[in-house]
Amino acid sequence: AEAEGCQPSSAEGWKQQGSEAYRRKDWKEAARCYSEALSLCRPEDDLAVTCLNNRAACHAQLKEHAAVVEDSSKVIDRQPANMKALLRRMVAYDALGKSAESLEDAGSVLTMEPKNPHALQVVAKKRKSLTKNA
Repeated sequence: AEAEGCQPSSAEGWKQQGSEAYRRKDWKEAARCYSEALSLCRPEDDLAVTCLNNRAACHAQLKEHAAVVEDSSKVIDRQPANMKALLRRMVAYDALGKSAESLEDAGSVLTMEPKNPHALQVVAKKRKSLTKNA
């Protein structure tokens, strides 16, 4: 269902189109729209950070873990306390077998939200692997 002739001309327009695709669970199309939006805005814009974070969510749905790490890291560089980006990157690192990095993000999440179940799970998993190897 490609709608010809109604291409957004602004980053904001592409972001909105990406969000609509995301709601339809069309992750690939949503990621493409966010990429288009990113090409039209400056990296330091808040809109760019939002699009990176949203694109990371698409990559997460597509199990593209390395891409999640890449986009989330850019968000975290700009917004170190961005909980969504930290959680996404933590899960992606875990899926990639990078437990030290995953644990570091879990620590950042738990500093802000001590009862976060996802972060506590990563920490518990690490503890389990340490006792198993001892």
